[in-house]
Amino acid sequence: MRQSHARLGEIEREMATAGAWVFSGRLHEPDTATVVRESDGELLTTDGPFAESKDHLGGFYVIEAADLDAALGWAAKVTGCIKVPIEVRPFARSPASPTSRWLDRGGRRGRGRPHLLHGVRPIAGRPRRFLR
Repeated sequence: MRQSHARLGEIEREMATAGAWVFSGRLHEPDTATVVRESDGELLTTDGPFAESKDHLGGFYVIEAADLDAALGWAAKVTGCIKVPIEVRPFARSPASPTSRWLDRGGRRGRGRPHLLHGVRPIAGRPRRFLR
C-alpha cells in the first residue's frame, strides 16, 4: 500500500507539471458522512451515506484535459496505481455558474476542459462483482 501511495504522489506531481492538476482530495469512509436534506421546509440531518450502496467515493481529482482521451489517459495511470475503477466525467455548463465561464475560457490556462476523475471503492463487508 505504501508503494502505491508513493506512486500516486508521482502521478499527481506529473499532473501538476503537465498543467492538468487543479484539485484533489481523499475522503473518509461513508460512515463518517452526514446527509442534509429539506423536508416540508425543515432541515433534517442523518448519519451515514446518502444511498445504500456496495460502493463509495474514495477520492477525486479535478483536472484539465484537452479532450476526453487525455482525461482517460490520466485515469488509466491512477487506476493502474490504486487498482480501483475510475469514473471520468466532464463538467457541465450552467448559465449562472462560475464554472461555465471557466469552461468557456478553456480552463485556467486556456488549454483544456475540466473533468472529474473519481475512484469507486467497495464498502468493507459488502462484496462487489465486476462484470466482464
